[in-house]
Amino acid sequence: MTEQRADIGARLRNARAQEKRLLDLLSDRTGSLADVVAVEKQLGGVRETIEQIEAQERLLEGQIAYATVKISVSARHGEEAAGAGGKIARAAREGIENAGAFAVGSAVILATAGPTLLLLAALIAALYYALRGVVRRRAAASPGRPLRAGAAQPRPGAQPPAHGAPPAHGPYAPPPQGSYAPSPPQDRDSNDLFPPADRAKIEALTEDPNAQVSYELTKGMLAWSDEMPRDVDLSTIEQLVMLQSYRSMMYRPEEYRESRDALVRDWFAACRATWEKARASGLQWIGFAPSRTDPANLARLLEFEKSEFPDT
Repeated sequence: MTEQRADIGARLRNARAQEKRLLDLLSDRTGSLADVVAVEKQLGGVRETIEQIEAQERLLEGQIAYATVKISVSARHGEEAAGAGGKIARAAREGIENAGAFAVGSAVILATAGPTLLLLAALIAALYYALRGVVRRRAAASPGRPLRAGAAQPRPGAQPPAHGAPPAHGPYAPPPQGSYAPSPPQDRDSNDLFPPADRAKIEALTEDPNAQVSYELTKGMLAWSDEMPRDVDLSTIEQLVMLQSYRSMMYRPEEYRESRDALVRDWFAACRATWEKARASGLQWIGFAPSRTDPANLARLLEFEKSEFPDT
């Protein structure tokens, strides 16, 4: 830019000097008419050149007036002391500067993305509670879930125990109501529900007075912690779960027997068949104990259900 401006200035000075000499020649008028015409013609060309150079000069002045000047200023630190001390001091200073830059950058990122993260967290929480509600409603509609609360009613034709009869003792005594009396034992044949080894483990279980009672949400049943043997087939566990489920359904059989849901009725019938087959085979399982088949356990079951489904 500086070189271009100097070149335009030199050209303009030369053109104006040439114009002055031509004007001097015209003022003398010592030549012929042809010489005067030639001088005027040359003077016109010089003046045209001067106007072009002046136009270029004005354009260049405008560019200079609106030019952007970038200045970079840096401070020069004193020379670091030679040796390990100087290196440690320089490293410490750089570490502090980097930590400050990181803190500022983190604050900027948090301020920028904070609202978006809060909105995303709110959406995830809403989705979680919505899915939780769907799972609870499906669990409530599953075959193991009771449809309404109510006291268990004895089966038609069931006879209560005689007044004044002595109480039954032992973990396998008949339950207090006739509707829950065990079927007479039969020979253990191929109709048994369990493999011989698993059956032996089931009958080896002993009733624990401190057994914990839990509520199985998916089946809507009560289960005691001492009722499941270890190291048995999966089919054995499935059959014992059906026994536990039917035992809880016996607390209020009309709920399931007269349900409008075919799945509930089918589940009740399947568990009942498994229960009767197990009792008919003479299985000695602590889950048949009177304290566990007693319909009074309905109150405990309802308490569990109320804690799991407080809004129902």
